[in-house]
Amino acid sequence: GAVAVLCVSHGQEEVRAAALAVVGGVGAGAASHAGAVAACFADEAVAVRAAAAGALGAVGGEAAAAHLERLAALLADEDASVRGAAASALARLDAQEHADAVADLLGDADRSVRSAATAAMKRWGM
Repeated sequence: GAVAVLCVSHGQEEVRAAALAVVGGVGAGAASHAGAVAACFADEAVAVRAAAAGALGAVGGEAAAAHLERLAALLADEDASVRGAAASALARLDAQEHADAVADLLGDADRSVRSAATAAMKRWGM
């Protein structure tokens, strides 16, 4: 509970991102925090949005599946690190229904995003 509250309410972006890293480190055991993690997709800080994508990918399962549409929306984020984190998280969650959107990133201007998209497509056997 307390870590999830930090994810969405602490004034310092570094603390919010670190809290998300803790949630991600717990993985499936943090399933009850998936909603708080997804709420961080709208954070103003790039590091927090990217950390939230990674954390949701680590949580996995049905808890994460409930937020796939919101996660996929991050594929269009203005920041490359967020787009890449979203592609990686979708791959980790085996969200192949978003393969077309991930495939669009194969032509991204940023090399790290292209790499994340390529890895996702390979993971899905595409």
